[in-house]
Amino acid sequence: MRKYILKRLGLIFITLLGISIITFAITRIAPGDPATLKLQAAMTSPKSQPITETMIEENRKLYGFDKPLFLNFQNKGKSALITDLLQQYLTQEDPYYQERFFADLKKLNILTLPFIFEILTHSPNLDESRRSKLFALARESLELNSENKTYTLSDLKDYYQKVSPNLRPLVIRKNIEEFAAQGRAFRKSDLQFAKAAAVPFLIEAILADSYPGKENELIEILSSLTSKPWKYDAKEKDSLYYYINRFWEYEKERYVDFSWSERTARVFSDTQFGLWLSKIISFDFDVSYAYKKPVLELIKERLPITIQLNIISILIIYLLALYLGIYSSTVHNSRKEKLLTLLLFVLYSLPSFWIANLLIMFFTGGDALLLNLFPTQGLHSLDSETFGWFKYFFDWLWHLILPILTLTYGGLAYLSRQMKVSMLEALSQDYVRTARAKGLRE
Repeated sequence: MRKYILKRLGLIFITLLGISIITFAITRIAPGDPATLKLQAAMTSPKSQPITETMIEENRKLYGFDKPLFLNFQNKGKSALITDLLQQYLTQEDPYYQERFFADLKKLNILTLPFIFEILTHSPNLDESRRSKLFALARESLELNSENKTYTLSDLKDYYQKVSPNLRPLVIRKNIEEFAAQGRAFRKSDLQFAKAAAVPFLIEAILADSYPGKENELIEILSSLTSKPWKYDAKEKDSLYYYINRFWEYEKERYVDFSWSERTARVFSDTQFGLWLSKIISFDFDVSYAYKKPVLELIKERLPITIQLNIISILIIYLLALYLGIYSSTVHNSRKEKLLTLLLFVLYSLPSFWIANLLIMFFTGGDALLLNLFPTQGLHSLDSETFGWFKYFFDWLWHLILPILTLTYGGLAYLSRQMKVSMLEALSQDYVRTARAKGLRE
């Protein structure tokens, strides 16, 4: 028995994985670029800017659509990524791509300095244009932009050695704690000086809600360091944290070095399928196009009402189906039974969304304006807080009548037929025939 259960459980996981792969494949081969479609859905306002290639590319990065489908061997971590960016910047002849790689290096600013110093020291034949740009990036990262002083490479190295202790993880975490928990405002400038080195620890503190009440200040610093237009709003907190988490999922490899085990895991996890599957497992269903909020948040808002409606509807379906099934079995093959079966299957064939629209039109004062008997929406009247408990309960029931009617009528045909078949089988048993032979009434 145990082997059978384990085998079935194993088949469940294999089946779910197969369904997941097929579903993922369908989403990827469907017409249209997902990144463009998401942008089009988001930009519904007349004041929205035209969609550009840059916006599409940024959106592809945000949602991971630029990653490989199933296997990703490109995850190298911060050091390898910066080395690659510098190599591409130094060897690329196209001015457009030169600027693009240099812009990526600027985002990582202070993290690139050891690598820039290495190149400036050991590449004497580097052309003056690129050398001056790397020199400028080093000065800017160290905030040495004085026009009245000329800095040599040795000056930059010495200054970096002097400030590098402030870039250690323990020091940055301590600065965040002193700024957020102890109110030491001067630590804000220390965090801003750390630039890209502080980003992982700021995100860690924000997503962990380590410092309640200081979210606005921490997000303000993070926004300035990442050039993202994030602003804290308590009402939109979940949505904001969702986007910060998405940013970190994609950008993490730019800010930290991975261990061997992390690199191995990210071969599978840091792919389009891996990200998609992890979101499904964690119930992350992305952001609603219509409401601009995470879908899971919308589900949580509506789930209590859905549960109420379905529990009541299922109870009514079973009670009515039980009675109708028993009654049908007692008048089997009669005109009444055939008429009842026809009526139930007609109801079963009517689409619930169409019936719902008809009920709204004819019974809630809708377009038809025939009977304004029932409320159009909500579970309670606007002034229900002033009602006594009996009136409040009756008002709740009155709001539920039409939704429950819509959910109930379609389920009667199947269950009543199952009940009728079960009753006919029971009535054909030997003990029933014996009871009839002894003269017991039906």
